[in-house]
Amino acid sequence: MAPRGPADELDGYDGYDVTLVDVHCDPDELERRERDRGDRPGGLACSQSSVHQQGDRDIEVDTTRSDPVTCAKELLAAWGRLRDPHAFDRMRASR
Repeated sequence: MAPRGPADELDGYDGYDVTLVDVHCDPDELERRERDRGDRPGGLACSQSSVHQQGDRDIEVDTTRSDPVTCAKELLAAWGRLRDPHAFDRMRASR
């Protein structure tokens, strides 16, 4: 079986309305949260900052100083203002 690449990821969601959300958090806050939880290896959260760095997003939120309810409200408000094509569709079209 051939390894899966970015194009496979795009094709895997054909037929779905995909909204890409970039969630930011200050590294110091990530480290504090990890220490408080105590259930993860140190540095895990910061190491995940490079996951899914395609660059194009529909919505961005910053959880550094916002609680989950505030972030959810921001997401819903932004989602209501989205216009087509969404980031996922733009990535499909540009490959």
